[in-house]
Amino acid sequence: MLVKRNVIILSLCAFPLIIAGCNSGGSSGGSTAPVTNPTAFILNQGSGDISVCPFIQAQNNFGICSVMRPTTANTTVATGTDYGYNPLLNGGSPVGIVINNNYAFISLDKGSNPLAASQIVSCAIESNGQFDQCNVYTTSELNPQALRAFQPAVSNNTLYFPTFGLGEQSKASIMACQIGAKGELSADSCMLYSSVYSASNTDFSLIAANQMLYGVSGATDVVNVIGLNADGSLIPDSLRVSNAPNSNGTGSLVDPRMMTITNGYAYITDPGQQNNANMVACQLTESGLLANCQPQQGQTSSGENVFAGPVGIGSYQQTVFPLNWGYNGAQLGTSVALCAEGSGNSPLVQCNLSMADGLYGYSTPYIPIGIAVSTLVSLQ
Repeated sequence: MLVKRNVIILSLCAFPLIIAGCNSGGSSGGSTAPVTNPTAFILNQGSGDISVCPFIQAQNNFGICSVMRPTTANTTVATGTDYGYNPLLNGGSPVGIVINNNYAFISLDKGSNPLAASQIVSCAIESNGQFDQCNVYTTSELNPQALRAFQPAVSNNTLYFPTFGLGEQSKASIMACQIGAKGELSADSCMLYSSVYSASNTDFSLIAANQMLYGVSGATDVVNVIGLNADGSLIPDSLRVSNAPNSNGTGSLVDPRMMTITNGYAYITDPGQQNNANMVACQLTESGLLANCQPQQGQTSSGENVFAGPVGIGSYQQTVFPLNWGYNGAQLGTSVALCAEGSGNSPLVQCNLSMADGLYGYSTPYIPIGIAVSTLVSLQ
């Protein structure tokens, strides 16, 4: 669970964006057809709700947002009918979200106890943006050796989430679970890859792109790159480590948190950068490694800096969405930057700052920690 401090964040809360219709998204069973414009789902830490914002690409901004609380599937119990509850209020802290067609997957970390099993929540997405029919999976039920769960990723209809096994808290393990036709997960379809690379207390997140998994390690200030087979399994002995070098070959990361990949660039949030007001932008080489990394400020057309300690981040086509968590800032993270990429896959050139206001003009995010942007689809 992220804890606001003046100097450090105790553990990583991650969010990248890998979704259908964006980069490296998988597809679930059934034919689909788009029914709305792109929609941003902003996971709010500490409030138990999600901001739902239409993304107006022509304006590179959000329309009027709403607040949504997921609900679990209806179940019949001995005392009557349970009409569902909000799984985000189930004792864990929301730390990451990813979308695979009609289904959202949210990781809940039991951060108060490093040895307590975390949860993965799978929800169907209705055409109005409501998450319902949610199912809650305890990580230890998917695999007895899986404990914590941080930012998940999706590739080729496989859900990946970082974890660690009992007694291996200094090593990052990765769970890979096949996604069922209705978004379901099953222990029979999950594989635990133990001790894949070094990371202290799972201070890392996962991003899927270009048949690879990228793991950000805040403990070692590197990005770990792992190859994926066509069936979604990890390629043995494929691990490569990048220190996100600048043009001189020197590592550029200080305290990295989350990353998104779009259009040949990787964007990494790093509150350790100067004044907590920069990200790190890197080119991707043909082999998938990071190169020519540099600090990147986000400014409006009038020169206003729009970064206030971003931790979460996502992307959709030519727009990158850093989430202002308020790291070292006077305000909590109640805003989102919408930053356009320059032509020719250059780094960010201009940003808008949005409070993701609702119908009555109030900011809907509260400590935004994860974002997924997708074109909603409907099963036919």
